[in-house]
Amino acid sequence: MSNWFFANEKGEQGPFTLQQIAQLVIDGDLQGTDTLRQEGSQEYEQVNDIVGLKRLVERMQQLGGGTIPRSPFFPLEEEDPDFSGNDTGVRTGSGLKVVNGGGSKAKMNSESTPKPKRKFEWTRERSYTALALLCFVIAGLQIYWYFNSFPPKFPEGSAVTLEMEVPGRLDQIKPKPPRFESVPDLPSQTPVLVPGLEELYWAKSPSLTRDLKTLAYVSFQEESKEDLFLTYRDSITDPFATPDAIASTKTEHNESQPALSPDGLELIYVSSHPQPHLMYCQRNALDVPFGTPEPLVIERDEFAEEIHDAPQFIDENRLLYAVTNNDLSERRPMIARRSSKTKPFSFSEKLPVSDGWPRYFVSSKGGRLFFPTKDGIALTAKHPGTQQYLTAEPFLNAGIVGDDPTRFDSTIWVTPKEDIVFYCSSGLNAENLDFNQMWMIQIN
Repeated sequence: MSNWFFANEKGEQGPFTLQQIAQLVIDGDLQGTDTLRQEGSQEYEQVNDIVGLKRLVERMQQLGGGTIPRSPFFPLEEEDPDFSGNDTGVRTGSGLKVVNGGGSKAKMNSESTPKPKRKFEWTRERSYTALALLCFVIAGLQIYWYFNSFPPKFPEGSAVTLEMEVPGRLDQIKPKPPRFESVPDLPSQTPVLVPGLEELYWAKSPSLTRDLKTLAYVSFQEESKEDLFLTYRDSITDPFATPDAIASTKTEHNESQPALSPDGLELIYVSSHPQPHLMYCQRNALDVPFGTPEPLVIERDEFAEEIHDAPQFIDENRLLYAVTNNDLSERRPMIARRSSKTKPFSFSEKLPVSDGWPRYFVSSKGGRLFFPTKDGIALTAKHPGTQQYLTAEPFLNAGIVGDDPTRFDSTIWVTPKEDIVFYCSSGLNAENLDFNQMWMIQIN
């Protein structure tokens, strides 16, 4: 057992055992506020704070003889005014019998003085134990959740064969109907003459702006010479106004295959002299005429001396065109890009198709190709893995769109929502196949 020291006016006293310290407390030589230090330590602590001393004092008081001194450190819990150190008889207030003289002993009844409560302290061991218990509870809850989260098991019945209809490839690749139609109230898969152009009996190569309010196309102006025309309307439900020839593009040669930019401020078309090549002109606003055309120069174009035609603005900065060698033995659809409207177009890539001869229209997102055939309009889509376009599927047959839409030209135009196709044809059951009117059809 460790020894203790205390200091008084005579200096530090000790060493004392804990029993000796308890006796000094009982005798009144040490008070509760006096300080002690344990042997081997330089830190002093009050008598009141020494663990175990109070219990030891109480036990020694119970077993000691003679008068029980009232220590200021541990006073009796209930003061009895009739009780004193020299009293004889029985003190009923505390249940403690005291006999005077002769060294009689104090006896405790069954209701002894309650033991002092020890203050709870967190230790490292207790913290580890609590953490382990928490982990055990969490693991138990997870196990319970795992085995009770499965759906109830139904009784096994007789085997049933489910028949599932797998959609054809056309149903898989064709565009889905948009939430809001490009042109409201247009009948599904029923050709309608473009409003305002019902009396136009020969036209080809339609091209529109993104808002469907500006339309460029090709028609005759003088005898058999082809020129470019432009017409406008105020809203998509209004008819187009009377068309006017584009004055700046008019020459003594044929001009064809116009491609309007989505905002209508740029125009790329094909001039036939000396051989088909691309021309470019622009304007600052929709209400002003196009400026003087110039040959379109595509940077990094390795086939600049060959035939260029079939232009289409895929979006503001991507251009589709086709290159055909001079002996007409091979045709290659190409894509050119630019960083902005003020920068020139530059060759980017070949369109990944196995057949380069159809006049393709590329959707704005590049995922689908539409093109006319003598049997109607076909559709293909890009394979997500190989990035190659699949074999085309018949989409709208001639029984819907009318007589061969490739008779005079193979140009069609599809709205950005991919729900309406503009094309030119003699129409269904046409009496005069020399007519080539402009139609639009809701494809969904």
